[in-house]
Amino acid sequence: MSDTPALVPRISLKEGLRRALPGARVSTRTLQRACRNGELRAIELSGQFFVSEADLAAYLEKRTVTPPAPAPKDVKACHELESRPDSGCDQRDPATQQSGSFSTDRAKLARARAQMSLNALR
Repeated sequence: MSDTPALVPRISLKEGLRRALPGARVSTRTLQRACRNGELRAIELSGQFFVSEADLAAYLEKRTVTPPAPAPKDVKACHELESRPDSGCDQRDPATQQSGSFSTDRAKLARARAQMSLNALR
């Protein structure tokens, strides 16, 4: 028995992209960055990266995007509601709504607290 690991055939990043994503307009720089970040296992020789087809397939599988699940049929989107409040589709009670913008209210409160601190120091 030999303790030497078996050599795995490797291909260049350009060849890997050609095989895995034919016709796609993906730059090899994208895969080079993934190699440098440790996201894609590769061997670097003389500034060129070489990957196994299995490692490239695993990298691409991790980046597979699944579409979001559709909204339930009984839930209506904001644009489907018959009567819309001022902004957004949340149904707030007008008596509990704050007037003005939040940042304006925060600025007024900060000024009032600063004035109180100054008055306390006098």
